[in-house]
Parts: sequence; C-alpha cells; structure tokens
Amino acid sequence: VILAIAVPATTFGQFAAIYSVYLLALTLSRALTTDALVAATDGSRLIDLPWPWARRRIVALGGAASLVAVLVGLLVGTPGAVIVIVGLATTPLLLQDGLRNLAWANGRPAAATALDAVWLGIGLIGLMSVGGVLANPSPTPVVGVWAIAGVTSWLVGRVVVENPLRGGETAERRPELARFRPLAYSQALMAMAVNFGPVVVALALDPSRAGVVKAALVPITPVLSLFAGLRVVTLPALRRAVDQGTAAGTTAIVVAACSVAAAVGGFASIQFVRAVPLSQVGESIALVSPHLGWVGLMAIMYVAIQQLADATALAGRHAVIGRRVFTISTEWGGLIIGAALAGVQGLIIGWTIGLALATVAWLRPGLQP
Repeated sequence: VILAIAVPATTFGQFAAIYSVYLLALTLSRALTTDALVAATDGSRLIDLPWPWARRRIVALGGAASLVAVLVGLLVGTPGAVIVIVGLATTPLLLQDGLRNLAWANGRPAAATALDAVWLGIGLIGLMSVGGVLANPSPTPVVGVWAIAGVTSWLVGRVVVENPLRGGETAERRPELARFRPLAYSQALMAMAVNFGPVVVALALDPSRAGVVKAALVPITPVLSLFAGLRVVTLPALRRAVDQGTAAGTTAIVVAACSVAAAVGGFASIQFVRAVPLSQVGESIALVSPHLGWVGLMAIMYVAIQQLADATALAGRHAVIGRRVFTISTEWGGLIIGAALAGVQGLIIGWTIGLALATVAWLRPGLQP
C-alpha cells in the first residue's frame, strides 16, 4: 500500500512482479508442508510433524523461488538491490512461516502470534525510523525493512519453536492428515490464481500494467486479510458440519455471512479510497479508481469461493450429481474440486485484470489493451 501510493505505476509493477514470486513460493510451501496441519488443528490435540522433513522441502522451494525471483526481476527491470534482498530473504522468510504454522499446529498459538508480532513490530519501527522511509518511500528501503524484520522473526522462531521440537516436545497424536491435504491444495491453487497475474502481465506486457493489476487488490486488502484470519474460525465449523452430515446448511450460512461481511467491509474500504483525492492515492490506484465497484465485487466473490472451496475440499470424498453419489479418493477428489473452484476464481481475477488493463489503455492513448 505504501509503495502503490508513493511510486509510479511502472516502479510499482517492477516491485509487484518480484514480490508476487515470493507470494507464490509462500503459498506452495504452505500447501506442501504445514497447511494441512493448521487445518487439522482443533485446539485440543497436538500434531506430530517431522520438522526436518518440512524444513528440507521449504529450503528446496526457497532456493528455487529465489532463482525465479532473480530472473523475473532482471527481466522486468526491478532495481538490483530489491532483487538481491528478495533473493537472499526468501528462504528464511518461508522458514519463518513454517515455524509459525508449526507452533500453531502444536497447540502453541502464543508462540505463533509472537513470531508475527516480532515481524510486524520491527517492520513498523524500521519504516518510521530508518532514514525517514515513510517520508520518501521507494522499493529498496521498504523491501529491506520488510526482509530484515522477517529474518529476525525467523531467528526468534528457531529459539522459541524449533529448539523445543528438537528436545522431543512434539505431539502424541497424529490425525488423518490425508483428509486435509486437498484443502491445502485447493487454497494454494486459488492463491496462485491471484498472484500469477502481476508476474504474467509484467513479463508479457509491461511493468506499469502489472502495477495496475496489483493495485486492484490494494483497496480490498483489509477485507482479504481479515478473512484469511477468520478461517481459523470457519474451518473448524465447516469440519464439524462435514463430520455431522450438515455440511450443506452450514456451508450456506458461512458463505452467506462471509459474503455479507465482505460486502460491508469492501464498501467501507472502497469509500475510503474514493474519499482521497486521486492526486494522493498514487498512479497505480488512480488508474484502478474508475472500476472500484468491480474490485469490490471481486472481494465478495473471492471470500465466498474461498469458503465454498474449504467446505468442498473437506468433504472431497463424495461427489453428488443428481441423486447419485460417486465416491472417489479424498486426495484426488479434493484436488479436482479445488482446481475447479480455483479456475472460477481465476476467471474472476482475470476479469478484473482485463478491466485494469483497459483502464490503462483508456488513460494512456496509444496503448492497446
């Protein structure tokens, strides 16, 4: 948000492309390691996970993502310092996320919260104090503060979370995690549908348009962040409903309630953006402003589809067509359903991207959408 307001659309797009590579790696890392554990946690049991196994996967993904980030950054003209920072920080930041999720899954929510609090606190202090970053923000110092805060949080996590695990304080009971892997996969696919946009647009067209694509999410970022956190409430409710055979009714209630809340939150966020003069919201957000109504609709659809995907992935063993019930494997059933829903969401995101690109072409004569 700071950068979208402060820098030109081209500069913001160069940042958005390389940052989206990190987000893609984060999503994939979670899906392949800790997301199933978090989904399975109900607060009453601990979950056994060999951390060395998860750490090896995360390190491998982090190394690959660093190389991709460097390549994308070079291709779209991202400042060299930003490329170096993201390349070096990706692996420790993915490890921080894994340790945070592991702490949560092992019944230690306070430790998980503490890791994010360290990241947030150091980040805010750095932004407000290091050379007046907020007074004259640019990608390099903002990304630098973000990375330093995240790496510090990872180092704290190694002491607070990883060391106790080495001492044998892992859980006694292992749930049937296979049931929750489709949930992790479907969420990964949907998150990737969002984060692929800026990367593809930056590489295929130009960074300024990628900046507009990323800026389309800025007005609704508070809504999406809120619902990412609320999944800790909705997931257990949906899981119990599936177990009790009341998934349809509970899903309808959850989807409706979340959609209404997203509509209210999205409306408030968009009205806040509209109240600010275009000269003060930055070039990227200003280019999106004519279509904020569609952006709000995207937020509602995003939240509704996420809840629907959660319910269907949890119930993924059975597919009901008409009056016939087809039983398929949990793994593939959840993956197929999640992929289908991710495709729908990808179309919605693509619609918004198309509107953003059309806006750029309209405001900048001579460019073809």
